[in-house]
Amino acid sequence: MKILHVAWLDNNKSNGVSVVVPNHIKYQSALVQVALLNTSNISLDIPEEEINYPIFSLGDCPQGNIGLLPSPFNDPDIVIFHGVYFYYYYKTMGFLLNMKIPYIVIPHGSLTSFAQEKKKWKKKIGNILVFNKFINNSRCIQFLTQEEKISSNWEGESFICGNGMSSRTCIVDKKKNSDFFHFTYIGRLALFQKGLDILLEACYSISDEMRGKKIKLNIYGPDDQGDKKKVLHLIEKYKIQDIVCLSNPVYGKEKEKILQNSDVFVLTSRFEGQPLSVIEALLMGIPVLLTPGTNIANEVVSNNCGWCAELSVKDVADKILEIFNLKKQIAQYSLNASKYAEKNYSWEEIAKKTVSGYKKLLR
Repeated sequence: MKILHVAWLDNNKSNGVSVVVPNHIKYQSALVQVALLNTSNISLDIPEEEINYPIFSLGDCPQGNIGLLPSPFNDPDIVIFHGVYFYYYYKTMGFLLNMKIPYIVIPHGSLTSFAQEKKKWKKKIGNILVFNKFINNSRCIQFLTQEEKISSNWEGESFICGNGMSSRTCIVDKKKNSDFFHFTYIGRLALFQKGLDILLEACYSISDEMRGKKIKLNIYGPDDQGDKKKVLHLIEKYKIQDIVCLSNPVYGKEKEKILQNSDVFVLTSRFEGQPLSVIEALLMGIPVLLTPGTNIANEVVSNNCGWCAELSVKDVADKILEIFNLKKQIAQYSLNASKYAEKNYSWEEIAKKTVSGYKKLLR
């Protein structure tokens, strides 16, 4: 079987798609022939020992004509598009239809109702002119979670298989170096998408309780379209600098150390595909506080790995205090989290599931 992945990738470690796609390909390549067409023309910082597959650029495939790619990927069995809103994908679709090559679209959250509200009119026009045709001509849509599928209102053929995470990052025995109870957010400072406005107002509404109980919120992440200034403004406006700490982004070993010293990871997103930060926290034995928009909250709650709050100031605030009052149970939630994540999010298992799903579609 020959699989060609098409994606716009860069070296931004906060770009979830750029993190997961190379791993999908790496682990699938142990099972079938796989290649990557990177439409960004950016040279990827992937260690040579991890590149066991061909990587093509736009120069290898002008105007989306995959028939010009080197053999055997000039005639793949199936093409996997990561994301939706790239005109190059639409041009590539034309060649695939002429060549009778099926393709799958993995929207990575971009078809959810909340995501469609972002740049709403631009997307409406784009959908009518181009992208509805691109979506509707696909063999199926691959959603990362059941919740993402429901929120996307897709009635056509689909299957569900998410992302993975390397289990080698798992750290279960956490040693606390603080008397404070730490909630931690690590991710882009995208105020609206990540629901940071709701989270900060929730902290303000219970600021006296947080001070009395020594609860702190630590936020780490890169700026996102100027939203860092807005986050800082809200922290200053609410006068919660003593209980909310905003820091620079962290990666690698530094990120692991931050998570290791956290009690609960928090993500109050309005919409996501499947948040890698949550999977990473679970693997390290960090229980999580999520909102429905993360598309993984139901799994977490049903497996006793964390809690779900509705996307409202009151409910998020109430959950923060509820979790603090359950802090004696954190150790058990931590154990549940690491066991669940190791069982369900290993890249090897994800690769087997996706390749099996693609083969079934081709029968």
